[in-house]
Amino acid sequence: MLNPALTAERTGYTGIPAGPEITFITSDNASTGYNPIIDLATETETPLHRWKANTLLVDGEGKLVAPSEANKALKQVWEILEGALEHSTDRNEELDSSVSLYSFFESWCDWAFQRGDMTRREVELVLGMSQMWGAYVGDRIELQSLKYFYLEDCIGGGRHEDRLLVVCN
Repeated sequence: MLNPALTAERTGYTGIPAGPEITFITSDNASTGYNPIIDLATETETPLHRWKANTLLVDGEGKLVAPSEANKALKQVWEILEGALEHSTDRNEELDSSVSLYSFFESWCDWAFQRGDMTRREVELVLGMSQMWGAYVGDRIELQSLKYFYLEDCIGGGRHEDRLLVVCN
């Protein structure tokens, strides 16, 4: 696995904390066409993920989740995010700003579990994956107001295909 200290030393990046880390990088540096992190990850056999590939997911016990299960969970996360966006847009006037995006995820998953549309394992994976949204927008999902979630509609810009996910341990 990629060693954060070695990464900082060899690439000149600083402030990389020790311990497990997930890093989003573009597949190449715009000015040089080269990204040393990709070489380091390949050299150290660190898992790399392209967005159009199978979902690479590690569960709460540190075990790799089967690609079919991870793909399904990711699809459910995006379905819930789309539902939250629609809900935030259509019912904005009646939403209290203290209601979080995470509470929407919890309600959705509870409803789907009660109907038999999701298993307990799927609920755990989806709620766990929902935590990644905070890294995407810059604040924990529990702190993001559902009322103002509609403002996130512009995030992404269609460049996600050009990014890699590096899982460091």
